[in-house]
Amino acid sequence: MKTIDIYKEIFDHFPEANSLENLVPGMTYKTMRAKEMFTHLKFNRGTECGYVPSIVSKLVAKIISGDYKPEIGCALINKLGVVLLSNNNVESTIETKIWTLFRVTCDDRLNIPNGLELNSILSDINAYKTDWNNDAIFQTALRFNIPLAVGVQTLLAKMMACPELNITSKNLTTNQIMTLADEFNVKTHSKKRSLNDYNNEKMTDHIKTEKCYQNLYFMCEVITVLEYQKCTVDTSKVFENLLWVMRKYSNKFSKESFLINLKKHSFKVSEIKIGEIRQKIQNFGNSDLNVDDSMPVTEKFSKRKK
Repeated sequence: MKTIDIYKEIFDHFPEANSLENLVPGMTYKTMRAKEMFTHLKFNRGTECGYVPSIVSKLVAKIISGDYKPEIGCALINKLGVVLLSNNNVESTIETKIWTLFRVTCDDRLNIPNGLELNSILSDINAYKTDWNNDAIFQTALRFNIPLAVGVQTLLAKMMACPELNITSKNLTTNQIMTLADEFNVKTHSKKRSLNDYNNEKMTDHIKTEKCYQNLYFMCEVITVLEYQKCTVDTSKVFENLLWVMRKYSNKFSKESFLINLKKHSFKVSEIKIGEIRQKIQNFGNSDLNVDDSMPVTEKFSKRKK
């Protein structure tokens, strides 16, 4: 049986379209001319081709095995033929030579040429989708050479190149660097970003400063120590709470004291709550507190609270 025959009953429900003319917005059509009719969204998820090859390969395997659900993979296009959503599904149907299901958007804002403006509108929409993450948006911003994204990538490359640091793209994320560029704004740290966030002039200016560089270098020193200690607390949690403490207690926090105490008394504990992490960070970074090396960390904190 041919692959296309597996899904015959599903495809028979939809009218055929061989051009973009006289299509009703919101109505689902099928076509075998997707390659000629459609254009992949420029730099979708930061890719040159507009789709993710590894995802397409998985979809192709699903189609061949009969596990594919064409209705779920239905593409959304604009009146110009730009694929707005489901670029990976479109490519997988082209490769397997089965019908491509699609519908034309009802949102007139999206009926504009393929480029940065269209990506910006879509990223605002995709920021609320669970299958999109901050790195996908960052990669698109980088492809368009938006200065803030370029600045973030430059700093990441510098940190990864420092031989004294143990930094990779896994333990230092572009989103963390964005938070430093936003001067420790933890409120934006945990949110899904959109392409428009990379048009922030204040952050674009701040990321070029020596202050931003030094703060990032300090954070990387912390990550390096935590990696060496094989910290049982996720480094991202320490990073986020360290930002919170540094922002709230900027005039009392000492980076030097924090690093010294961190090396002596690690975060290596079995379970720890957010409040405990913040308390430990505050104590480690308070240069006025004399830490007794002979006393376990947990005991030191409990004694100070009395």
